[in-house]
Amino acid sequence: MGSFFRAFRSKRVGMLMGLGFASGLPLVMSGQTLSAWMATVEVDIKTIGLMTLVSLPYSFKFLWAPLLDRYALPILGRRRGWMALTQLGLFFAIWFESGVDPKQTPSLMAVAALLVA
Repeated sequence: MGSFFRAFRSKRVGMLMGLGFASGLPLVMSGQTLSAWMATVEVDIKTIGLMTLVSLPYSFKFLWAPLLDRYALPILGRRRGWMALTQLGLFFAIWFESGVDPKQTPSLMAVAALLVA
């Protein structure tokens, strides 16, 4: 049992846990959190239901993932480069989404949520 807990003190395991959290964040944000936020500001239930479609790119990532494996970015190599670019893009997409009012501009919120997803 001691070796089990010792593994979690490893730097590599910590980095992988952070990466796992970051890779699951868009799905949670474009799913449950967005629906709860829109319900709190009293957006129409039909609009909230349609907003669940923004999680489709995350669900179909097996279709676009081979493109990321095929092409390498000029910096940091293939995988690290795409991870860095994706995390940077995700930062700006979440920042953009946080400034959109879902009740006033639901279509802009859909675009922002699609960027996050």
